[in-house]
Amino acid sequence: MITLYNYLVFPFIRFALWVGSLFIPKIKTGLQERKKKVWLNTAPAQKPIIIHCASGEFEYAKPVIREIKKSNPRQKVFVSYFSPSYRAAISASPDVDFSFPAPWDSPKIISEFLSFHQPIAYLIARTDVWPGMASQCFTRDIPTVLFSATLSDTSKRIQNPLSRFIAAWTLKFISQIYCVTLEDKKNFERLRAPGRIEVLGDTRFDQVVFRIQNPKPLKENLKPKDKTKTFVCGSTWPEDEVILFEAFKKLKNQMQFIVAPHEPSQSHLEDIESQLRKFGLTFSRYSVENKFSTDVLLVDQVGILADLYRWGLYAFVGGSFKKTVHSVMEPLASGCITFFGPLHLNNREAILFKSLKSRSRMNLAHCVHSAQELADQLHLLQQNFDVSTLGFEVEQALKAYTGTSQTLITKIF
Repeated sequence: MITLYNYLVFPFIRFALWVGSLFIPKIKTGLQERKKKVWLNTAPAQKPIIIHCASGEFEYAKPVIREIKKSNPRQKVFVSYFSPSYRAAISASPDVDFSFPAPWDSPKIISEFLSFHQPIAYLIARTDVWPGMASQCFTRDIPTVLFSATLSDTSKRIQNPLSRFIAAWTLKFISQIYCVTLEDKKNFERLRAPGRIEVLGDTRFDQVVFRIQNPKPLKENLKPKDKTKTFVCGSTWPEDEVILFEAFKKLKNQMQFIVAPHEPSQSHLEDIESQLRKFGLTFSRYSVENKFSTDVLLVDQVGILADLYRWGLYAFVGGSFKKTVHSVMEPLASGCITFFGPLHLNNREAILFKSLKSRSRMNLAHCVHSAQELADQLHLLQQNFDVSTLGFEVEQALKAYTGTSQTLITKIF
């Protein structure tokens, strides 16, 4: 099977990427980097722990890397990635000793790569197991670990016979699989993945909490006077905004609103302002204002949303009236009662937290289907609960899901 992969399947993948590079600049950049073998631009035989992240999976790897450095500051940690879209973020991380695009998954190149670096372990964040790398790590007795792993019932690796066969064969080379949920564990077992399969949790929770505890500076003069009457809406799309602005109108003079659109382009911001005028709502922009005295504060700056959630007690996560909801972890970690629309089944945390209750028997997250329902839910929360303690209760509930990264490192090493 490995011979078939090495001389038929992978060459086809490589050819497909070359064709894609003719039309997609990101793929072209990745091919150019691999041609230069930039993974060799460091001293040999440093015996690193290598962590592979396809792209944004680096967010799952960050807390793991911190725990490695905490337990052994001298241990080298190298990070490989498949897509160059996350290259800058990875290379800028102070705990990453060396980063590079993952080498081509061919026998000769992988052999050269492993002989050069002599890693003591190979960790894979979330997904993106490559058979060539995994098989050679297996042959060389290099522990290969898949962490924060997920496998849903609807995955092609379960439903499609060919994908299932390939996944089952590839997972034979993995030493340990640490899953997020019991459902994931059962699905990996359906693939008859050998070795230890264990439910450990999601390292992303650790990263989100760390991010909240180490905030970026905000314009504190814009901070609302009363967070219990502040509603922060993040990563919104036009489909979300239609619902939100109608709800804002119903809650006008009762709350203040912060809106951080997913794409804060000038045209989108101007369209939002036009809609707010139609709903009779006053607004100001984050970048130019020195005081939040309007109904709506419109965020025209990227990279600060996670910190802005701390300014409110209630939050809405966008995408959930468009196609798929964005991450709900950040507002929950900030102590926000979190709302989202009906299109949230892509997000495990949204599903989990809408079924969990605080010590006051309050739902931590709420699915809403209309502006009226959203306004009613906010009104009920303010009428039936002690709002001064709600944020604390959400934060305490979230703590049960943190600490996975520390446990992971303890188990591996």
